[in-house]
Amino acid sequence: MIIETRAFGPIDVLDENIISFNSSLPGFPDSKRFVVISDGAEQKQQAADSFCWLQSVDEPQIAFAMLNTLSVYSDYSPVIEREELGELRDAREEDLSVYNIVVIPDDVSKSTVNLKAPVLIDHNKKIGKQVIASNNNYMIRHSIGNSFTG
Repeated sequence: MIIETRAFGPIDVLDENIISFNSSLPGFPDSKRFVVISDGAEQKQQAADSFCWLQSVDEPQIAFAMLNTLSVYSDYSPVIEREELGELRDAREEDLSVYNIVVIPDDVSKSTVNLKAPVLIDHNKKIGKQVIASNNNYMIRHSIGNSFTG
């Protein structure tokens, strides 16, 4: 299916690459189907790129910049309570990709990353969920220029 995107124009998305967020992302109840986009092309497997986009299939104007945090900062270790995982509860750790949503303002030097609420995606089962880390040292608006150790 072809979807229009704000950042990349029209993109051909294969149904098999659509990730379902059955709980939806907070604040976006009508967007439950997304595709991960890197360099203007959808990603079929776990992301290797550091930076990507989570593009809504249901509402093409909605896209979130994301950082594949573990590929950049190996010491990022959010603690997620089991009940927070929902349908990802039975996912194998090696099947999960961990992303964090990035906010890029007009002044790019003031960009922040949400370390408190990582986005987990099981690319094998095609499901995702944004969860809340119980770590107190991770913030919602963490300056990208700061150290990730808290």
